[in-house]
Amino acid sequence: MKYKRSLALFFSAAFILGYGQKASLDNFQIDNDTIKKRPSLVERMNSDSSQLSQGIKLNFIKELTGGDENSFTPTLKYGIGMVLETIYQQVPSEKGPHKEAYSSYNFQPAAFKIGFIHTDMAISPKLSASVTWNLHASKITDAFIKYNLHPLLNLQLGRFKGAGNRAANETSAYDLDLADFTYTSENQSAAQGGPDLRHYGINVSGKVKNFVKYAFFLHNSDSNRDRYWSSFNDGPSEGQGNHGLEFKSWDASLRFFPVKNVEFGGHMGSVNLPGMGFKQAWAYSGFLYYINPNKYKFKFDYGTFKKVRFTSIDENGNTIFVTPNNMDYTKHDFVKVNKLGYSLLAGFNITPKIEPVARFEYFNQGNKDISGFNYEKLYLYTAGINFYLYPNSPRMAKLTAFYQHRAETGGPSIANDWFGLSYQIVLYNNTKGIF
Repeated sequence: MKYKRSLALFFSAAFILGYGQKASLDNFQIDNDTIKKRPSLVERMNSDSSQLSQGIKLNFIKELTGGDENSFTPTLKYGIGMVLETIYQQVPSEKGPHKEAYSSYNFQPAAFKIGFIHTDMAISPKLSASVTWNLHASKITDAFIKYNLHPLLNLQLGRFKGAGNRAANETSAYDLDLADFTYTSENQSAAQGGPDLRHYGINVSGKVKNFVKYAFFLHNSDSNRDRYWSSFNDGPSEGQGNHGLEFKSWDASLRFFPVKNVEFGGHMGSVNLPGMGFKQAWAYSGFLYYINPNKYKFKFDYGTFKKVRFTSIDENGNTIFVTPNNMDYTKHDFVKVNKLGYSLLAGFNITPKIEPVARFEYFNQGNKDISGFNYEKLYLYTAGINFYLYPNSPRMAKLTAFYQHRAETGGPSIANDWFGLSYQIVLYNNTKGIF
């Protein structure tokens, strides 16, 4: 019933938004006599059409703050986005502790991947706020305020996606090239304490014209959150409990734009989980992208990080791994597992609407004696085709068909290939941003 209510809410809102834009007042046909007799009607139509594209003007806030007719008018914008999938996935024959993590099903005709209701308020020319409701998890995922002091200095405070690796943290879930974020970027974000890519914290960012962008995110990495975007969770899960907002972790990123269509850069981060004292687990990433819109795209992403696993001593004096939940981690020792991976992606547009894409990924899980996996290296081969119903607004309506083959070395091979169809629709008042 929960999913049915979410679906009903989504399609109702999508109809209202879509119909409202479809039936814009600019499309009404009025003869010349009517125009001559009622010029004020045309003026009102143009005014209403402009207001629709700008969102809802909150005049009462302007009145409360004493603004005059020529002052800035606070505006509320809104939107809804959703991705569904039809998935067939192989079920591995091996039995093991992680079997349920990536093989809990083999066919789902309509899997609910993500669904959001977005609201953004422009409070002043420099101050804005945003709240996002997750339809799938029935909770608020983003809530923040942002102050644009200067192009070189912007401040953002709350819970949101801040600085991090380019492939996931600084890419919208609505702008994926294939079925999901890269395996390395997902796992790096989870190891950094943000499996849903969100943190509580403060983000400082800015840019130097169109050549350099920077961001620094001081945040808290201690929350027991489940990743919401993926069809399966490929790995063991350590319950982190909740020890409050300590803000001992951080991420910093740099992005360079030396010539047209080329972007490169990287990020470094440090995570501090409860029980680690002031010790850190480090993460690094780098990328090089060439994107010629509606023609070609080539992407290289690299990432390395340390995964923290907590240990204890059993009654026989043996070292064992533990997953403390709502406990004081200072009672447990820990080890760090070195992990690294990279991905190569290429895509091209046969037409503005049709885009074949292929991606190769490599990931080293680290020493399997302490990593929790029964294999060491993972290879992923993914191929798909994106169909954009509206090429000039690629987020608005997209269909993706994809197939992924996986192979492991240093352990048993796992039958976990999958095929899927992904359906995306986003209606959001023509406003762009990272959701």
